[in-house]
Amino acid sequence: AAGDADAPGLAAAAKVKGAAGQAQAQAQAQDQASEREADWRAADPPDDTFRVKLVVTLLATCGHFFDRGSVARKLDTFLAYLQRYVLSKAELPLSLEFDLQDTLRRLRPGLHRHDTFEEACAAVAALEQQQRRREGPGRKGILAAEPALQTVEEGSGDDDDNDDHDEEDEDEDEEDEEEDEDEDEDADGEDQQEAEERMATDAGASGQHQDE
Repeated sequence: AAGDADAPGLAAAAKVKGAAGQAQAQAQAQDQASEREADWRAADPPDDTFRVKLVVTLLATCGHFFDRGSVARKLDTFLAYLQRYVLSKAELPLSLEFDLQDTLRRLRPGLHRHDTFEEACAAVAALEQQQRRREGPGRKGILAAEPALQTVEEGSGDDDDNDDHDEEDEDEDEEDEEEDEDEDEDADGEDQQEAEERMATDAGASGQHQDE
């Protein structure tokens, strides 16, 4: 009877202890996050725009090569993260802002520029969520979801699952390569047709000069 009377008190004490442990774990996680942010701020201060200038220079130099196929989609993803990074900085110098605007306008004329850091974060979060839905929890991608915390028994067939995912990745890569090859062939055909038309025009003009 005495044990039954003490049971509610023991359960309440265990609940309080568990809540205290959870609060302590959250506090430790917040402290670690604050330390990481402090280290990041020390390595990349808000008023340091060197990395933005470097990215703008790289995009102005080779960004036009990412114009179609799978590489174009990768550049679109990169630009979403770039906008978030730029908005995390203080106001850019006018010369750098103009260079950034010109480069983005040349690479992606219809690109929407976000006005606030929160808007850019929401766009990146939506992009990551879409990528997770497309890849699934077991896929390995540039924006793959965090691995789930679960207990896996030995011999559960994880190797077979990984092999299946690898085969799916290879199929996707082959499809992207075929798409890029088809687009390159179409572009080469258009270039050849333009060259032939130019030669015919030059030949006609040359014939007229000879007749005169």
